[in-house]
Amino acid sequence: MRRITFILLAAAASLQPTAAADWGYDGVPDVPIQQPARPAVELKAPPPARMVSPTSSAKQKTGSPAPAATKAATPKPGATKIGTSVLAPLVQPVTSSATPRPSGNVDQDRQASLCWQQLFQVAAKTPLSEDQQKRFEAFMLAKSKLGPAQALEVRSILKFWPALISEMKNNPELEAGYVNLFHALLRIREAMPVEKLDLPGDVLSDSDLITELLGIQRIAVSGTPALTEEAINAYADMTCFIYEQKNPGKTVDADDNRALLARVVSDKFKEAPTENDKKAMAHFDLSWAKFRILWDSADEPTRKLMLDKLTKSGAGSTLALAKAPLMEKVLTAWPWPTRP
Repeated sequence: MRRITFILLAAAASLQPTAAADWGYDGVPDVPIQQPARPAVELKAPPPARMVSPTSSAKQKTGSPAPAATKAATPKPGATKIGTSVLAPLVQPVTSSATPRPSGNVDQDRQASLCWQQLFQVAAKTPLSEDQQKRFEAFMLAKSKLGPAQALEVRSILKFWPALISEMKNNPELEAGYVNLFHALLRIREAMPVEKLDLPGDVLSDSDLITELLGIQRIAVSGTPALTEEAINAYADMTCFIYEQKNPGKTVDADDNRALLARVVSDKFKEAPTENDKKAMAHFDLSWAKFRILWDSADEPTRKLMLDKLTKSGAGSTLALAKAPLMEKVLTAWPWPTRP
């Protein structure tokens, strides 16, 4: 069987000078191959939809070496399905018949907190425990009462979440892209310096909540910025995606291939000439999530243009070729920075 050299595939996809938007810089030197990659295999059938739960090994301390590109951290394109409990119709605030129903901002804040609870579950890729639901809802409700700015922050989700729930239910292929988009956006918020809030309970900041939700970030190359497994997995997802599009019915998505690409990406990150170049690589998971949403929203002619642009110029160069109005609505209404 003909061997597929995985690093050459990655080079063809992203190492050209025009792909600097993905790699962060031009003129990337070749990296010698120490071992052959696993051959491509036939795809017998699409993988079954499944929910990926975080494992205890995913909670590794920052700065410690991490195994290369585990699939559990970021599922391969199209593999993640959101549980039906997440896509259920939005739950209205429940009130006792003996208690007057709250109105105005109080009711709005309660509804917003329930929407955030659903979004957190989507980003975590696993159902929240009953305890987490109560604590996270209490945190968002208490936060909305701290002042006008915090209230607007909490209520911002009402501008996009009800419409997005409907969109994902009607178009299940969009789910994986939005899962990874929210995951990446929450990681950006987690990394921002925030003050502890004077609130009851053990969740005292957005960072506290996000770290509990997503687990401690796994670091492949330490530094500021650091290269995370999530960014590396996004590069691996892109490479596998390109190969599968170019070779229908076959895949090179295997653990040893991902491990090989993880070493290559780590080396490129270490060789990056500036901090801005490193930042571009460190947050590739966000760029790739946007690409997948646009791809899954595009018609066939547009996809052909996107694939050609992706293989020649990288994922960043494709974002202007397609439109996803709902994604733009999400990014516009998102209460925190959408760029690192």
